[in-house]
Amino acid sequence: MGIFKVIAAAIIGVLLANILKNAKSELTIMITGGVSILILFYIISGLSGIIDELKILQSYFTISGKYISILIKVIGISYITQLAADICRDNGYSAIAGQLEIFCKITIAGLSMPIVIALFEVVTKCVG
Repeated sequence: MGIFKVIAAAIIGVLLANILKNAKSELTIMITGGVSILILFYIISGLSGIIDELKILQSYFTISGKYISILIKVIGISYITQLAADICRDNGYSAIAGQLEIFCKITIAGLSMPIVIALFEVVTKCVG
């Protein structure tokens, strides 16, 4: 049921922003930002189920807790960066949006290095 609320809020926000676009352009930024934050809260509330499932997966495969936390951080960084980049693009700042996306990719690459190193260690043990 939550998905219908989120979709309805998004559509109402877009329609309201389009109506007010010519009259009060500063209100459109507030409306789109508010709708984005509302959707962000719904996403965060849905993450608890994913985290619980990841913990179950961790118990089956004895995955280190630090790898699960890295995965959660990567998902969070990706979503927040996409949200910020879309807001920048909507307001005509596509160059800043592109720079945000590059920053996100570099951050995720750096954050993921322990997983890459662990993967190489496993491969090395299997081959050697």
